[in-house]
Amino acid sequence: MASSVDGEKAGEGLPIPVARDNVTFAELQNQQLKELEKRLADELKKKRHEWEKQVERMREEFLHLYPSNKEWGSDELINDPLVLKRRGSTDVLDSKKMRTLLLEYPDGGRRYKIPFDVSSFDARSVRVASDGDRIIVRAAKKEEGTTREYNRKVELPKEVDATKLKCFLTSDGVLVAEASLPPQTLNLTRKLSRSPSRSSSHHSIAPSTQGSVSPATSLPGGQKLGLPQFHGEEGERFLSLFIDIGLAFKPKEVTVQILKDNVIQVKAKHEERTSERLCKHKFCREYELTERIETYSLRAGLTEEGRLIVGALGKGHIGFSKKTGGDHVANGIAEGADLCNVLDLATFPPSAQ
Repeated sequence: MASSVDGEKAGEGLPIPVARDNVTFAELQNQQLKELEKRLADELKKKRHEWEKQVERMREEFLHLYPSNKEWGSDELINDPLVLKRRGSTDVLDSKKMRTLLLEYPDGGRRYKIPFDVSSFDARSVRVASDGDRIIVRAAKKEEGTTREYNRKVELPKEVDATKLKCFLTSDGVLVAEASLPPQTLNLTRKLSRSPSRSSSHHSIAPSTQGSVSPATSLPGGQKLGLPQFHGEEGERFLSLFIDIGLAFKPKEVTVQILKDNVIQVKAKHEERTSERLCKHKFCREYELTERIETYSLRAGLTEEGRLIVGALGKGHIGFSKKTGGDHVANGIAEGADLCNVLDLATFPPSAQ
């Protein structure tokens, strides 16, 4: 009886055909392995072709250095398809045209990469520095019996941390600067600030570091609160000053007065009436600067944490007009603070800025 039932079960279901081959099991596995190797070889050939195209694009996007004594007008345009705009002597590159500037890698990583052609220079003279917002390349070569200096200043994208930049110089004179980038996110909760970790061998104007002014972070370049400091090279000097004036004041209640081109005064006043009394808060302090400034460029801003940021162009700063200089400083400060009142008493008639 049991064998009859087993026989009925064996006949149930949809029959599946069995293919009979004239190869052994080992030969079948080797055949599948060869097919896999062919697919991988085709894929590798495709990737190599894409990589070679990318390397060729990078060659087309090599940046060249300019003579250090070249004079740039504030609104000067240059015939360079890779440059979106120029800020003084600094280039802002066009990431849409410079296709190898920001690269996506198969493992999901992102990298900032910028190549410079320094093949005509003495390799020992090549120097690279960053002020947090820019990468600056310098080199020298002999021309007509004398050594001439060249440089190139390029603005870094906001997402590039200057402390993570690495450079290498190839034997054929190609300097490549690169840095890993954070993963792309929506940044819905991010405020108007840049990474506080930016630092460098020398610093530009503090407000242009955009975010390193928060009380929760250290000041750039080891700067001290309440101590005016100048940064940058000759002809590109910037003033930065950080002051904790407290949380009692609103930006409109703070005024920075320019008494001379090397003396400023900070005043703040807040009154608040309660049912029992009138509360008054005042702040007044004068600061003597170690260098003179372009008074038209001074701007100030107050953060939510009660820190006042003051910035200005140093006297004789090149590359900015009165309008663009003030706007440059204001834009840097406005990234992390609300602008305050500025009154220039060093000129006649006095003017608000």
